[in-house]
Amino acid sequence: MKRSIFFRGFFSVLLLSLVSCGGTEFGEKLPNIEGVSDGGPGDTSGYVHTPGGDNTIVDSFTYDNSQTTAPVDILFVVDDSGSMGDNQAALASNFSSFINDFVTLGTDFTMAITTTDTDGANAGVPVAGSMEALTYQKYLQNSGQFISDFEDMIKVGTSGSGQERGLEGSRAFFNAHSGSFLRSNAYLAVIYVSDEEDQSPDSVATYANYLHGLKNDQSRVQVHSIVHLSGSNVGDRYVDAANTVGGSYEDITNNFAQTLTNISTSIINNIKNYILTSQPDLATMAISVDGALLDSSEWTYNASLNSVEFPNGLPAGAEIKVYYEAQ
Repeated sequence: MKRSIFFRGFFSVLLLSLVSCGGTEFGEKLPNIEGVSDGGPGDTSGYVHTPGGDNTIVDSFTYDNSQTTAPVDILFVVDDSGSMGDNQAALASNFSSFINDFVTLGTDFTMAITTTDTDGANAGVPVAGSMEALTYQKYLQNSGQFISDFEDMIKVGTSGSGQERGLEGSRAFFNAHSGSFLRSNAYLAVIYVSDEEDQSPDSVATYANYLHGLKNDQSRVQVHSIVHLSGSNVGDRYVDAANTVGGSYEDITNNFAQTLTNISTSIINNIKNYILTSQPDLATMAISVDGALLDSSEWTYNASLNSVEFPNGLPAGAEIKVYYEAQ
């Protein structure tokens, strides 16, 4: 949710301590907001004024694009039907494009791999060893072995059912393994990779509600789909799942390195945030970076986390100030 602010005159600031990098400011005037310069004593044109007047809070942060993010659990659901050999190979050879940012940020991840084959005992079965081998701790112990394991495991084969049921496959996996795979403090990302439409028995809404129900906070769940976006085998249900749950979708015919980079960026943006000290009145909220007011399209407010997020990132070391009145 985004809000603009009003410029109306002098305000005073309630001084609070900030449990984060930075702190709150008192009686501060923002310099050069939208071209408004400081005219000296008596010039109040550069001040931010909010409707309540005397209770404006300013939370301060330093943007660190290498900060450790929250943990994340990632499930890959990969089509193992006869036409998927080349796509599985592309996933394997471009995996570094996906994992690099997580490693750079020090993100504590776990990964698992299952398939779209839900016939009988195959439903929701993880690729052998994937839950144990594909973790951040295993990467730290031996990064080369970790990469090799992923490249081998993501090639799930091409002898699976021709009735691809990725949405059902993810539900079957979590029904059987949520207790051992999902961590209560972690975000969740489910990535579907298929060159055919999903043929799962239930509605997309049913599966979306199921995935949301795995977390108390729906914003902690994302779906990403790598499918055909045109032609006779468009993955409309996977696209709908991404739109309903929240996440992204990519064309399976595009460059896999860029596709995987886009998905990892989306996941990281979802788990990287700056927590406010109080619940804000959104109508009074404004954010400046290095003294310049951000446009409302450059930040978002996450109500469930009481945080601000910057989808497009900011320069490393940028000074962030969040102005608002508490509810």
